[in-house]
Amino acid sequence: MKNYVAGKLFKTINIAVITLLLAATLIVSSTQPVGASTEVTINPSADNYLNSSSAYANYNYGSSTSLEVNTSSTGKERAILKFDISNIPAGATITSAQLRLYASTGLSTQTYQVYRITQADSNWVEGTVNGSSQTDSSCWNYKAYNSTSWAGGAGGGSADGGTFVSEDAVEIKGASGWMEWTVTAQVQDFYSLGYNANFLIKDKQEGSGSSKSIFHSKEGANKPQLIINYTVPSTISVTAPSDITCNTFTYGDNINSSTSAGSVTVTTGNDNPTGWSVTAKDINQSSDSGKMLTGGTIPLTDKLQISKDGGTYANADTGVVYTGTGLTGSLPFYAKQNITNGETSGSYTITIEFSGSITY
Repeated sequence: MKNYVAGKLFKTINIAVITLLLAATLIVSSTQPVGASTEVTINPSADNYLNSSSAYANYNYGSSTSLEVNTSSTGKERAILKFDISNIPAGATITSAQLRLYASTGLSTQTYQVYRITQADSNWVEGTVNGSSQTDSSCWNYKAYNSTSWAGGAGGGSADGGTFVSEDAVEIKGASGWMEWTVTAQVQDFYSLGYNANFLIKDKQEGSGSSKSIFHSKEGANKPQLIINYTVPSTISVTAPSDITCNTFTYGDNINSSTSAGSVTVTTGNDNPTGWSVTAKDINQSSDSGKMLTGGTIPLTDKLQISKDGGTYANADTGVVYTGTGLTGSLPFYAKQNITNGETSGSYTITIEFSGSITY
């Protein structure tokens, strides 16, 4: 069960010689993240690999069935991948994310690093050829050949790691079969910044020797995967009427308003609640002294009483609880206040707080 304060309803009582006016103005809402989680598996919307060799630095491999990673100083190769995460609902929290690639040729002695491609370079173009130059397609020298260079330098951002975010590097030892990197923080950043998840994979030993590993691309038999778990907040909101006006009463009478105080709406993300409850309570009323504390130093003698059905009233410092199931529920609100002959003329402010909980 998740508990939180949904809002406050401020009511002002004006006491003249023989009259009393009860008025209210409020619209409140609150959200609270919940624990239920949704898992999605996303395949790349684009992938490619880049080759630094002078003979191939302008070549595109966007339609290749493989992604190559090579340490060779004369022909370094790096894989780049883009995942569309725009279908994750607004307000979500990423609780876990794993990037998975299938290695058809892996080396157990190698360590592969994953880097985040920065937002400035996130609009790289996949291309549709395999081993040739193609205008406006990504390659080692360009994120869009002959028109737009990589913002951080050749090779997907920087040949030396310059604009790669080093703290985002995740290492894993190579082997054939599925390989997995935890990229939760990176995906949360992509999501928070509002652009797609873009990754670059290179060998940690890049620049020495000549060790090549081959992974399946999105055109291959085992497509790369980005597995994301996320939670979405549920919302419970209380809307108060713009005004509650009572009739004129003489001292000693109860003020009883039958006007509805609004409704509670529960909007769920991916985690349908089984029920909800809302408590209306006067938080400015002292439960031990039995007096309602007001805007000045003068207390009312009797406590405000509230009721959810107009039948049974409870002191407002105790509060009343509304419960329901489903997505919406009506909360009729009744209030009464006894004004004694000894009350002083003036204005008294009553604060009603709505606190809610959602059950799963």
